[in-house]
Amino acid sequence: IVINYIQEMGNHGFPLSHHQLKNHVDKICQAHLGSEFPEAGIGINWTHCFVERHSEQLKVSCSCPLESKCG
Repeated sequence: IVINYIQEMGNHGFPLSHHQLKNHVDKICQAHLGSEFPEAGIGINWTHCFVERHSEQLKVSCSCPLESKCG
């Protein structure tokens, strides 16, 4: 579910930052696990490890702002 969401958002031109990915995964886990899921959410390095573990399907990219001429 998470990989599909990341890919869909990237295909629409809205790649997720690590912070946005964390928030999304926290919401999924909270909905699934309820009170068993810690309030702090997933760990600090979870998103980096997740992207690395699924590197065949995901990649990290940096976006750059449009030039004022193109905007």
